Amino acid sequence: MSVYRRIPELDVGSVVVKSFSAWLRCLPWLLVIAVVLNAPVSIYAYSKLRQDDELRDLIMFLPVSMAVSSLELGLSIAIVIQALRRHHVDPGIAIKSGATRLLPLLGASLLTALAAVVIVPLVIWYVAAPAIVVERAGTVAALRRSSDLVKGNGWRVFGLLIFTGILGWLTSWLAERIDAGSLTANWVLQTAVSVLVGTFATVIPVVVYHELRLAKEGVDLAELGRAFD
Repeated sequence: MSVYRRIPELDVGSVVVKSFSAWLRCLPWLLVIAVVLNAPVSIYAYSKLRQDDELRDLIMFLPVSMAVSSLELGLSIAIVIQALRRHHVDPGIAIKSGATRLLPLLGASLLTALAAVVIVPLVIWYVAAPAIVVERAGTVAALRRSSDLVKGNGWRVFGLLIFTGILGWLTSWLAERIDAGSLTANWVLQTAVSVLVGTFATVIPVVVYHELRLAKEGVDLAELGRAFD
């Protein structure tokens, strides 16, 4: 006779609180990563947007932008895991663990982007990136792993997606209504706000990944951290 096993429920409120706490602890490092990697890309994109005849070059530059974003994601996940463990953040570990997972992360990002018109993949693949970095899974294996972990908590993950989207829209809306004095200053302000929100949005899936593994498999932060030892 089969025994019904209740799927542990994700505590959305706790996830948001833990994400904010972890974000504050590792924010300096997340900002360094974001600025160092994205500054050249952002400056290039800004210069091209001011030249209508260069739109084709900007589109051709999108693959580079996606690769940079994937690299940033890998490094940031390794930083967040260290922050969650309340250990001293070692950038060397982050570079080794995050950068070596660039190709699987890029693959997952491409598949997620292609499937973005359908909401479901965004939910079930929500923790694929942490699985790639922590478990060193390949792209397809990580997507399947994420689907297994999210199973039973899809609506809660969807709620977190909505929360992140509203947060990003609201902060962007507010930044656009602040006149910094010039077109360039306004662009810098809006970019800074976008980076801050983006770093926070990076933390949430990592916390969700940890919470789901803890609830479903009993894997704590100490065990997760062994991937970087």
